[in-house]
Amino acid sequence: MKRDTIHFLTQDELRRLLAVLEGPRDVALFYVAYLYGLRASEIGLLERTHVSFKNESISIPRLNQNETLVYELNPKMVYLLQTLLNSRSDEKPILFPNKMGGPISRRMLDYLMKAYGEVASLPEEKRHFHALRHTTAVHLLQATGDVWFVQKWLGHKNIQNTMVYTKLVDLDWDARTKEVFSSKKVL
Repeated sequence: MKRDTIHFLTQDELRRLLAVLEGPRDVALFYVAYLYGLRASEIGLLERTHVSFKNESISIPRLNQNETLVYELNPKMVYLLQTLLNSRSDEKPILFPNKMGGPISRRMLDYLMKAYGEVASLPEEKRHFHALRHTTAVHLLQATGDVWFVQKWLGHKNIQNTMVYTKLVDLDWDARTKEVFSSKKVL
């Protein structure tokens, strides 16, 4: 993945996008996709049974790792997912269903991102669903500076897939290096 092909939302753009979402399904879907850095194909795999309100957790099948990772649900996510499930009259297992009750498609996710992105005045190149995953990676890296953490969070098998994002983020390596080597912890 080349640097110029990675499109992610700034904090302001993300706030604008989240502010225009409509309906319990779309609100919960976009929050889950962003917070957990999901691929479009992973959204369709989520089922009601993956959400545990008792444990306040969500189990997410990660495609590249062929495993399911368990993440904590923050209070806002608990509220959004409860609102979503309470708004539904069906008992279908799919967490984010399409109109027929099957898993929402990648095509529909991209359509939603384009439609909401237009309302939120996002640049056209950022109006694709995978931009949310890139946004998660960049925002986590900005917040933590921890490439290994971001790798685990996103479910990357190969650290090189995560390292791409370091070129997009100013991690202030010089200041961190001075801090580490000037402390009495090293040497």
